[in-house]
Amino acid sequence: MKGRFKILLCAVPFGCDNIGDEAILACAVGIFRRLFPEAELTVSTFDGPGTEKLLGVRTIPLYGFKPVPGAPPLARAVAGYDLLVWCGATGLSDYPEAALGYVDAAREASVPAVVWNTGMNSELNPALFRYAGRKRELLKILGGMACGLVDPVGIMENRKIAAARRHIAESLSSCAFVAVRDPESRDELASCGFHNAVVGADSALRLESLPPPERYRGWLEDKRGGRRIGVCISQQRRLRDPGRFVGLLDRLAAAGDQILFIPMNPVTDRAVMLEMRQAMRDYSGTLLLEDVAVPGEVQAAAATCDAILSSRLHLLIFASNVNVFPVGLERGSKVSNFLANFGLSAAGSVDDWDADRLFEILRTPHPEFAAKCAEIHGDLLKRLDVAEAALAEVVAALPDGGRGA
Repeated sequence: MKGRFKILLCAVPFGCDNIGDEAILACAVGIFRRLFPEAELTVSTFDGPGTEKLLGVRTIPLYGFKPVPGAPPLARAVAGYDLLVWCGATGLSDYPEAALGYVDAAREASVPAVVWNTGMNSELNPALFRYAGRKRELLKILGGMACGLVDPVGIMENRKIAAARRHIAESLSSCAFVAVRDPESRDELASCGFHNAVVGADSALRLESLPPPERYRGWLEDKRGGRRIGVCISQQRRLRDPGRFVGLLDRLAAAGDQILFIPMNPVTDRAVMLEMRQAMRDYSGTLLLEDVAVPGEVQAAAATCDAILSSRLHLLIFASNVNVFPVGLERGSKVSNFLANFGLSAAGSVDDWDADRLFEILRTPHPEFAAKCAEIHGDLLKRLDVAEAALAEVVAALPDGGRGA
């Protein structure tokens, strides 16, 4: 090979308004720059200009998640790189076919591939692997015609899931190195038939806070007599009873607490929380962060809270980064997997939660948590250190690997 060692960071829908994904990316760029300081980094993203400006990297279009009219085939796009890196998120279960397309293309182009601290829920994405609408109704009709002796819906879904799990194991077997962000993801991969994953940790654990936006600093610095509760409810799986949740927010506000709405998607989550805020009896003691998409700024805002209630995993990770008590609502096992590191469990799910229990948890001080959180956070970073060292060894062993590392 001639020239600089070229690394492509990809296989996540970067540039699509997901602040958690952008936090992973920013931290992964920092990690790979530190490990391989002379390497040239390129990111596959839907927001090329913004990513180039913010992170100082090269970019190519995003494949598999958004249309890329006129872009070359993926195998040709990755052929010019010395290393392909699938660098995080929960893509092993959320969007395996799209992300594995990069890994398969790398294999076709004889480019070494690495999976870097991605995760896997206990079930594959229901939106992709469960039948709904007309197709589900037709399958149920077929089941009825068989007098209920067979379950066409279950049979077809299970076939689809089994094929995806086989694809995961086959594709990852071609990788030079696979690290996952937690033991639960390693175990899920083992159930797919892949047994060589290293347990690391989420790259976003290295996120550093930035000064919050100037227009919000006055409110963020004005800590009143009650508690401040940060809230994020994902649009991807909305709460089953949003009206009851607004009632919880009203109770917190009536108790003198401030509510800070923190959209982890500044477009879709913002719309959900704007609707909730406007439905409150009195939202004068609340703030909705708008047009704040830089992860370090979002984390700085979270640091002003006494507790964070979120159905988005990465806001809970941000909370742990700044020693704020995290309260999770599950929309997949990844929330519980993360909270278990701190001896915590989810306070419910987006489909099943108790308003009285949430009110009590959010209003109860946890003065001992900051010290405990800092210690456990340090342990998670040690896991990340181990994965980084293993990655550096693997890259160094590649043909002409890690030139400039």
